[in-house]
Amino acid sequence: MGTSSSGGGTYQGPFGKANGGINVGQVYIGWHPEDWVDFTVGKMNNPLYTTPMVWSPSMNPEGVAEKFNYSAGEADFFATFGQFVYQDTNPNQTSSGYFFTYPGNGNPVFLLAWQGGVNYHLNKSISMKVAPILYNYTGTGANTYQSLNGVTPGFSNPYVGQGVKPGSGAAVGYSGYPNGFYDGYTANQTGINDLRVLEIPAEINFKFNQFNLRLFGDYSYNLLGKDRANAAYTASQAGQNVPGGGIQAYAIQPISSPQTQDVKAYQFGFGIGSTNFVSGPSQGVVYGTSTSKNAWEFRTYWQHIEQYSLDPNLIDTDFFNGSENMQGVYAALAYGLSHNVIATFRYGYAQRINDKLGTGGSGQDIPQMNPINNYSIFQVDLGVRF
Repeated sequence: MGTSSSGGGTYQGPFGKANGGINVGQVYIGWHPEDWVDFTVGKMNNPLYTTPMVWSPSMNPEGVAEKFNYSAGEADFFATFGQFVYQDTNPNQTSSGYFFTYPGNGNPVFLLAWQGGVNYHLNKSISMKVAPILYNYTGTGANTYQSLNGVTPGFSNPYVGQGVKPGSGAAVGYSGYPNGFYDGYTANQTGINDLRVLEIPAEINFKFNQFNLRLFGDYSYNLLGKDRANAAYTASQAGQNVPGGGIQAYAIQPISSPQTQDVKAYQFGFGIGSTNFVSGPSQGVVYGTSTSKNAWEFRTYWQHIEQYSLDPNLIDTDFFNGSENMQGVYAALAYGLSHNVIATFRYGYAQRINDKLGTGGSGQDIPQMNPINNYSIFQVDLGVRF
């Protein structure tokens, strides 16, 4: 990730360096000492069983992952643990004003993931899979403050998720809380405060002679969502310092009252695809993870993400602009033109859930637009796998 924020700085996103550099997709070392255990260190493909509702398919976490598996009869048990460097602040200790950070406020942020699950085979044609995950965060990260030159968005400041108040004259990017802190997006769309998320992805697979069918779903609940909602409400009421002097109060679109009920997210849908895969998993054509000549897949789901339910920096930005407080439908059809060329058609439509809140998120396409009342997108892609 290396696109620009609305403030003009380069946004590395999570798992990126704080002060830029060369972005590398995947560089990792694996160790497989026994059949039942696997260790990975570096910037890797996501080792967790999850969905785009929580993790963008293009996101490659950086850190350490441990995977364990054990089979007993028809049940395949597995556990995956991840310790990912969410924000690598370099250097860790800074002088005042250097790299736009406050002195001594450069503790790296880690995202910790704890997953356990089972894939149960009812028979040769039907299997069921479920694997709850708990996410929590450690470290403070680097607090960024207002600058006329623009800086990388910060993760340590409280998440607000609101747009700028109409008529306030506020510059895009000032978070308003704490006073003077700068986030790089309108009203802090990137803060990771008060996130302890429980995710439960699940699926049922059916294998037929000519095609495979998958019913899938995902449910997430932020255990600290009430605190996140209260912090957002407090921040929306605060004033802010403006470069050049003076105080500009209530520049953020205020929240009328704490919306402490908006703490969950869910997704459910189905996928159907051909069985003529030379290699790779079935039903991977839509996301480009597998393909064969004449292989095809159709996938659709309904998705509902409330404002304080998920990490806004991880969710898929290809649809619904990576915004929270949005719900809608996604559909995609993919076809393998050859063993390494995939044609994909995608459509998405979404609406705002709670009209008392903005649509927070760190999507790069239209970061200045908040709230988004209706969102519609159609894409045609031609991808080549190497």
